[in-house]
Formats: sequence, structure tokens, C-alpha cells
Amino acid sequence: MAVYIFVLVAVAILGLLEYQHRYSVASNNHESNKKRINIYLILIVAVFLFVGGFRYQVGTDFLTYYQGFSCSWEVLLYKFCTLDEPLIFLITNLCRTIWNEGVLVIFVEHAITVLLVIKGIRDWEDKSITFPLLMYIVACSWTGSFNGIRQALAGAIIFAFSKQIGKWWWLRYALVCFVAYLVHNTAIFILPILLLAHRKIDLKQIFIISGVAVLMPYFATVALSLTNSSLNTHYAQHSINILRVAISIVPMLMLLFTSRTFREENNFLANMIIFNALISFTTRNSALLYRFADYTDMYLMLFIPKLSSIFARNSKNIYRIIVFALYFLYFFTEVQSGNGNINNFQWVFSHIGE
Repeated sequence: MAVYIFVLVAVAILGLLEYQHRYSVASNNHESNKKRINIYLILIVAVFLFVGGFRYQVGTDFLTYYQGFSCSWEVLLYKFCTLDEPLIFLITNLCRTIWNEGVLVIFVEHAITVLLVIKGIRDWEDKSITFPLLMYIVACSWTGSFNGIRQALAGAIIFAFSKQIGKWWWLRYALVCFVAYLVHNTAIFILPILLLAHRKIDLKQIFIISGVAVLMPYFATVALSLTNSSLNTHYAQHSINILRVAISIVPMLMLLFTSRTFREENNFLANMIIFNALISFTTRNSALLYRFADYTDMYLMLFIPKLSSIFARNSKNIYRIIVFALYFLYFFTEVQSGNGNINNFQWVFSHIGE
């Protein structure tokens, strides 16, 4: 647990320093201030990459990625022709061509995921990125990427390019989901959710979202069949921790206390939060099906910080402290549960060359 505390403290300090100097640049456009902001961002990225990129046996199926997912270039070409998740094999092949060690594969895959997530946060958050980054950790999206590496990477691709830009935004979503599909086949099923999330929140939209959420287990079953995943395993039939459902539902309920203006300004995020809560609830009885919520719960790290705007100025910090404390307790519970060997953190350095 100590290593995760270190990451939280380091990100909090560096994030606050980045926030302070961001406003220094706004008031005093000096080149040295710009460089300092870049340094703080680089250091934040470095903290994430050092811990997540140099872990060993931390996360479900770690050795599958550490030792596997390489193939001949002829087989890789066939995978591209058949769209059989070729990008993860391409990344592995390129890494092993440079240095035939699993540590490089894990590091590069984690680096791509984290950089995409931070890119997405900066697209949506024009003020401080500190709280969203802390939520990225304590809401378990970051450590979740240790477990489902392919799905985390696919989700990061979608998250990084999910902000609506231009009149051809729907075509951009289709392209992004297709690229994510080349990493993990289930990503293509998130495209309808992204498109629906741009609808205005009203009674009709609530019915549409509810219908999609109810049907999600059936969609998920079809999607998982594409990856040859079995629903008859213990993992597939294992119910998830009810706390996971709770931390998804509470933000949705808080929408009831927001103004119409807030919902209109954050329409897409609010819709994604509703999708996330209902998908989490409908797939709660299968840990395998529940992983479809991983594509939507990433938006918690954007939505929860924005909720602070509904509070008076003096209450915002109290809200942030309470929310962070509650999510930290959830994070602590998840780490201590031992799922994916997250709690048993090991460094890779003594294992290179095995």
C-alpha cells in the first residue's frame, strides 16, 4: 500500500504546483513559467510510469502480457487482415524487436494508456488536473489498468478522443472505436453509448439509457463471444463488490441536486455517468460482464470534480476532501482485497532476464 500512498502524495503535490504556475503563466507570460509547467507535467507522468511500468506480477494475467502476445510478422499481418486484435501484438512485436524483455512491453503498454488518459483529462479540464488525477487513482481506474491491460488501453483510446469536436464528431467516434476495437474487440460496442450520450437529458433520454442498460448483459454476452470468453467460469459468475456499484450510483443520484444549467453544460459527462451507473447495476452479478463498465467509469474522474461547482465557494474544498476520503476508503478496500495481486506490489528490476 505504501507505493500507492507515495503516488497519491506525489501527484497531489506536483498537480498543485502545476495549477499554481498555470495561473502564473496567465498573468505573466514568461518562458520560464511555461517550462516549469512542462516539468511538473513530465514529473506527474514519470511517477505514474515508474510505478505502473516497472511493476512485476501486479495485476491479473500479468505474465500473459509479460511473456506472451508476440507472434511472427506473417501471423501479425493475418491478424490485421482478420481484425483479430492486432494492435496489442504489434506493440509487443515492436517492443521485443527493440529489447526482447517483457519489462519493455509492460512499460510501453502502460505508458500509452496513462498518456492517453492524461490527454483526455486535459481536453476536458481547463483548470486544475489535480483532482481528476487523484480520482483516476482512487476510483481504481489506474490500478484497474494493471488487471485488464488490453481493455484499459482500448478504454484510454476512447476516453482520450471522446470530446465532441466539429460537425463530423460522430465519424470521429466511429474511427476511434474502430482503433480501440483493434486492441480489444469489445470496444466497438461502446460506440452507440458515445453517440447516445450527446442527446439532451430528458425523460425520453432516461428511458433510452435505461433500455440500453437493461440490454447490456445481452450485448456483453455477444461481445465476449467474439473474444472466445466463457461465461461458465467462476470469474464470469462471480458477483462484484457492491461498493463498486455504490460508487457508480451515488454520482448519478447527485445529478438530482444540480441545476439545469449544470446539466446542459456537462450533458455528455452526465449521460455517461448515468450509463455507467445503470450498466454497473445490471452487470453486477458477473465480474466478466461488469468489465464493460470500465469503458464508462473513467468519466467519473471528470464528472466528480465538476460537481464541486454546485457548492458555494467555501464548501467546495469540504466537498473535495469528503469525496476524496470516501473514494480513498474504497481504494484501500480494493487494494487490501488482494484482487490481481495489487496489494503484493513487486518491482521488476530483479526479474529482468529471467
